[in-house]
Amino acid sequence: MDKEQLILIGNGMAGVHFIEQLLQKDTHNRYQITIFGDEPYTNYSRLMLSSVLQGDTSLEDITLNDWDWYETNQITFYPNEAVTQINRHERTVVSEKGRKISYDYLVIATGSTPVILPVPGIEKQGVTVFRTIDDCKNMMNLAQTHRSATVIGGGLLGLEAARGLVHLGMDVQVVHLSDRIMNKQLDTRAASMLQATLENQGIQFLLNKETKEICGHHHVEGLTFTDGHSLQTDLVIMAVGIQPNVDLAKDAGINVNRALSSMTISRRVMPIFTLLESVQSIIRWSTGS
Repeated sequence: MDKEQLILIGNGMAGVHFIEQLLQKDTHNRYQITIFGDEPYTNYSRLMLSSVLQGDTSLEDITLNDWDWYETNQITFYPNEAVTQINRHERTVVSEKGRKISYDYLVIATGSTPVILPVPGIEKQGVTVFRTIDDCKNMMNLAQTHRSATVIGGGLLGLEAARGLVHLGMDVQVVHLSDRIMNKQLDTRAASMLQATLENQGIQFLLNKETKEICGHHHVEGLTFTDGHSLQTDLVIMAVGIQPNVDLAKDAGINVNRALSSMTISRRVMPIFTLLESVQSIIRWSTGS
């Protein structure tokens, strides 16, 4: 009996966890699984990147599934190869390298990307984000040759990045639009207590600040704000939020709201539920038209 072809687009935590659960339930070895990932790494814990930046954990320690896991489970894995097209009529996907593969079932778990503020100077050297292993490596390398860094965004991710950069020996400032850090999670008192703790660790804060421009010639030299103030800095780390990667699904005609709200790819109902990584939106598999 030929195996049914199941393709997972996205090699992140949510998508691969779905595959792990499927392998446990697939006692009849029903599926031939193919995974496409847009990074050159096996599945790793994105949640632990801040620990790597802070020096508490190595990059090897955050690996969740090594190369042997894919081979042992007979999974065809295409790392560093993003899917660029889904053809629902043909039931095929096409990768950026021109690889075209047919599927019986398709799981989309494409995660999210960092929000980049649309301010002048965003293209300058020394502007980065904090989302992937490569971002983490880049920040660690830049810290060896630069002294000061400014994190734009006082949410959890921004504060984790700031702590990591302090650990790397940098002078760090956090710029935040609100009047308190982690304003979506903490009240004024709790935010004040957290800020005091972080200030004791060496982080400086500029609150109620809206970035107007990233200054410098080819490389970052500073920031200006809408209130007329400015500061000097060698690096800028964007940590103002994330947005779900829905363009691939949208281009395929899949119903998209803030994230994927339902799947209508397969003509057969797939009795499995999965989770979209970035926004924890449940994807419901339904009958195709």
